Amino acid sequence: MIKISDKIEIGIYKKLYTTTLINLISDSVVHVALPLAFLYATGSVSAAASLATASLVTQLVLALPLAAIADCLPRRPIVILAYFIEAISLSVLAGMLYMQSVSILALIILGFIRGGSSQLSVSATAGYLPQLLGRESMLKFNSRVETVEGVAAIGGPSLSGGLVGLLGGPLSLLVPSMMSIFNALVYKTLPATEVPEKLKGKRKIREALSSIIPDIWEGILYVLRSPSLVVMQLVQIALGLTTAGYIYGVLVHLKHGLELETWLVGILVASTGVGGIVASLLLEKVFPISQYRSVLIVSLASIAFLLSAFSFIEGIWVAAIALFALDFFWVAIFIYSGTLTQYITDDAYLARVDSVSDLSFLSASAVSVFLASWVLDGWGTGTYLSIISFSVLPAFLTLLLWMRNGKGEVKKA
Repeated sequence: MIKISDKIEIGIYKKLYTTTLINLISDSVVHVALPLAFLYATGSVSAAASLATASLVTQLVLALPLAAIADCLPRRPIVILAYFIEAISLSVLAGMLYMQSVSILALIILGFIRGGSSQLSVSATAGYLPQLLGRESMLKFNSRVETVEGVAAIGGPSLSGGLVGLLGGPLSLLVPSMMSIFNALVYKTLPATEVPEKLKGKRKIREALSSIIPDIWEGILYVLRSPSLVVMQLVQIALGLTTAGYIYGVLVHLKHGLELETWLVGILVASTGVGGIVASLLLEKVFPISQYRSVLIVSLASIAFLLSAFSFIEGIWVAAIALFALDFFWVAIFIYSGTLTQYITDDAYLARVDSVSDLSFLSASAVSVFLASWVLDGWGTGTYLSIISFSVLPAFLTLLLWMRNGKGEVKKA
C-alpha cells in the first residue's frame, strides 16, 4: 500500500465512495432512460434490448482476456480511459436517438464498445483498489460500498425517472455521460499504483496482448491451486443461484399465495434493501476478516432455511422480516467472500481472480433464472425455492469441514 497521511487517506476514501455512488446512479439512469429513449425514437424497445444484449455478451466473452490485460498494465490509466470511452459511447447514442437515426449494426458496435470498456474498468478497478488501500482496509471499504449501493438502490430509480421526465429519453443519456467524465477526472486525482514486479516486463500493450492466452490460463491455474479461492468460487455459485431468480418465486407467493395488492408487494420487496444496509454498517465492526468462515457458514445456512421456508409463510410481517434477513445474509456473503478473495490474492492476479469469480456468479445466475422459467409454472414456488436453497450445500459443507480440520486460515498475499 502507498504510504499516505491520514488526511490524504480520508480524502481518497471520500472520492472513491463518491465515484461509487455516481456510478450506481449513472447505471440506474441508463437502465431507465435507454428503453424510454428507444421508445421515443423508434416506437419500440426491442432495439434497446439488442444494445443491452450486445453489452452483456461482450462483458462475458471478454471478462478473462480483459482481466489478463488489466493485470499487466498500470491500472489507474485503464480505469480513466474506460470512463472516457463510456462517456463518448453514451453521447453518441444520445445523438443518434435525438436525430432518430438508429441502425442495428451501429447499436451492436456501440454495445460492444460499452461492454468492453465497462468490463475493462471493472477488471482494472479490481486490481487497483486493493493495491491503493491495502488489504487491511478492504473489509471496511467493501462494507461501505454495500451501504452506498443500498442507498442508491432506494433513491436511484426515483432520480432516474425524474431526469427522464424532465429532459426526455435521449437527452437524459447525457447525464450519465457527464457522470462518467466526472469519475474519470476523480480517478485522475488519485495516486498511481505500481505494476506488480513479476509483470513489469509486460508494461507495453503489445506484450500484454501477445500473452493473453497464457495469462488467462495462468490466472485460472492460480485459482485452482488455492483451496481458499476454490471454495470462494463455490460461494459465488451459491450466491448466483440464490439471488438471481429468487424474486420470481417470492413475487408469486406474495401475489398469489398471500393475495397481496401489487403496491404492497413492492413495499415488502423493498425491505430487502434495508437488510443489506444494516449488514454493511454492522458486520465489519463486529467480525474481522479472520472470522470469515463463521460469517459465511451462518449466512449460507440462514439463506437455505429462509428460501426453503418462504412458501410456507402466511403473514405479511413474517414475510417482510424474512426478506430483510435474506438480504442481510446475502450482503454479508458478498462482503466477506469478496474481501477474503482480495486479501489472499497476489497483486499480479487480482483482476483475473475477480473475473473468474464474476463468471462463476453470472453462470450460476443464468442457471437460476432458467430454473425459474422451467420449474415455477409446473412445480410451484415451494419446489423452486427449495431447489435453489440446496445450492448452498457445497460451499456450506466445505467451509464446515475446513473449520473442523483447522484449515482455511487467512493469509495475506
